[in-house]
Amino acid sequence: MRLLLAGLTLLASVAAAAAHMVLIVPQADGKSAIVVFSDSLEPDDNVKIDKIAGLKLLARIGDKSVPVEAKVAEHKLTVELPANTRFVAGTVTYGISGKATPASLLVYHPKAVLLGTGADATIGKDAAVEIVPVTAGGKTRFLVLAAGKPVADSEGTITLPDGKKEKATTDKDGFTKSFEATGRYAAYFKFVEKKDGEHTGVKYAEIRHYATLVADVK
Repeated sequence: MRLLLAGLTLLASVAAAAAHMVLIVPQADGKSAIVVFSDSLEPDDNVKIDKIAGLKLLARIGDKSVPVEAKVAEHKLTVELPANTRFVAGTVTYGISGKATPASLLVYHPKAVLLGTGADATIGKDAAVEIVPVTAGGKTRFLVLAAGKPVADSEGTITLPDGKKEKATTDKDGFTKSFEATGRYAAYFKFVEKKDGEHTGVKYAEIRHYATLVADVK
């Protein structure tokens, strides 16, 4: 029984670590980014990028949002960012999840923050779901919002600057616990919307929204 439980725990850990997400990854030049569908910040050479090629992105510059083009490349999308971009975010409908009944529609909401934290890194009520880095007193928490409102008990995973991954659940105010390390964080959280609909001829009973974030904490 102990061996069985250990095996199940290991499988669960592997499944969590292997979760593929849509991630916007700013590049070192500060002027560009790549978009990957991967379980890390690097492109997965075994995954085709065509299912997220319809990603629509907006760059926030000051108080204005401007569209930016995501160009298809091998195993990734490439993005040229306007000067003074504070953050870039978008949405893409991935499709129906597996063969579950009733079916779920998967929608990804990636965001990358280049400048700012808290309110300066927030889309607000126009975002179906988003993750906001909030830094104060040398510590960083991550806030999950849906249409600008905090999401309690949202489950997700945070990749720390040292590469380690931690599971996290938001509190009643939508916040994760605090982290002290500086460097690049990546995170994803799930928000389920009970909503009927149809996609490519398949009916679904809920929408599984996955918000992702890449942000550098200084």
